[in-house]
Amino acid sequence: MPSLFESLKPVLRQADYGVLAAADERGRVHVFIKLPHQAVQFIEEPLPIRHFLFVFPMPTAPVVGWFFEIADDTQEPLRIAAYLNVLDPVQARNLLRLIHQKVVPLHYVDGDGPSIVSTKGISPPPDVIEIFQEAVAYVGRVRLNRYDFGRAKAAFVTEHPLAEIATWRPYRP
Repeated sequence: MPSLFESLKPVLRQADYGVLAAADERGRVHVFIKLPHQAVQFIEEPLPIRHFLFVFPMPTAPVVGWFFEIADDTQEPLRIAAYLNVLDPVQARNLLRLIHQKVVPLHYVDGDGPSIVSTKGISPPPDVIEIFQEAVAYVGRVRLNRYDFGRAKAAFVTEHPLAEIATWRPYRP
């Protein structure tokens, strides 16, 4: 059976730079951060990483985000986020798998390859179940014929830049 990374290579080749979360055949969630080749040289050493989940209700769908900030003392921090649709069965299942995971492998990917440059273990984000439940509850308040995650995500990204999200505190019920 091919490795998770090998199976994701075609997706990573086509994807813009950013973050992708996927589960392997054992159900373990991995995070892949695809970077331009020029940025990879700064990632070779383990850098401090801050990450958290959030839920943000938009008129047509809740947006669940997994925000990442990677920083060193010499540059602006790298900020990226993955956005998850709780009505997508694969994305919802991967989000819930984080509840039982002790360590999430985070892979830095050179976008020119793509190839994995470095891997670091991070703790899963706290409050996964609470965020998931809040998002699902909000889905119930959106009229089914109006549910549109793509539109919600596009509006959210336009209205809330990553620099703003970086100032948010992690979710607390």
